[in-house]
Amino acid sequence: MLKETTYSGRQTMNPTRNLQVEQLQQWLTETSDSASASGHLKTGLTTLEHCDDGFRYELRVLKTFRNKPSGNVERGAVQNPFLPYEPEMYVASLESSHILLLNKFCIVDNHYLIVTPEYEEQEALLAEKEFQAVAEVMPAFPQLIFYNSGRDAGASQPHRHLQAMPVTDLPIAKALRALPNSPEQLKALPFRHLISRIDHKNLVSSAYALYLEMLNQLDILNSDGHPGPYNLLMTAEWLMVIPRTHGRFEGVSINSLGFAGLLLAKNQQACQALRNATPSQVLKTVTE
Repeated sequence: MLKETTYSGRQTMNPTRNLQVEQLQQWLTETSDSASASGHLKTGLTTLEHCDDGFRYELRVLKTFRNKPSGNVERGAVQNPFLPYEPEMYVASLESSHILLLNKFCIVDNHYLIVTPEYEEQEALLAEKEFQAVAEVMPAFPQLIFYNSGRDAGASQPHRHLQAMPVTDLPIAKALRALPNSPEQLKALPFRHLISRIDHKNLVSSAYALYLEMLNQLDILNSDGHPGPYNLLMTAEWLMVIPRTHGRFEGVSINSLGFAGLLLAKNQQACQALRNATPSQVLKTVTE
């Protein structure tokens, strides 16, 4: 079935298919293979290094310069890559109305986006429907869902989108062995945050309520109810929110993945800056 999408006078015919959760991983792989073969998927080649600093952080270093466009240059302008989206990036549609798209500028395999079908602000409060979307995809395979709210949280596009990627383990896993049942800051993690176990039987209501509670406890909401910059990390077991005070450390952009222990540097100079400061200190600095 084809759906016609219109944006700023442009039209395209985009395919639609409803999510079959047991097929999501296969669909991601097939779509990635096809988009890579056609040149639409721009995979960034990296070298993987490690830095032991309380945790064994993963430091990925880009091998070549990556000219990744940013929709933040002109907010809501035609550069929006999601309206219309490239059909080659399309994976599936959700009951929550969100669409799943490949991350065009990916570093790891099967990194995908959960995107609102119409323009909504990345910096506005998430709605319960976003957690419904997460609940739809979460049973497919072990994965990390993350959200960068605002430029100082690492967001590169103003159109609302969550991100997801397969994970089997995380560098911060040892700190998560004893998860609290209500929002707390774990002493083992070096940065400001709140984390709580999720009631997986009532994932949507549980996660949404925790999300709002954490924003309030961390004093992220302004007087008008609009949130300041923050990162959100979520698995099938837990939800974490991290307030942000700085988007970069010595020119190195830090997004949600950094707080899972996964850092990206554009070159060896940037990687060395992370090593010199130590990743734990970097993460602490951008949250205080």
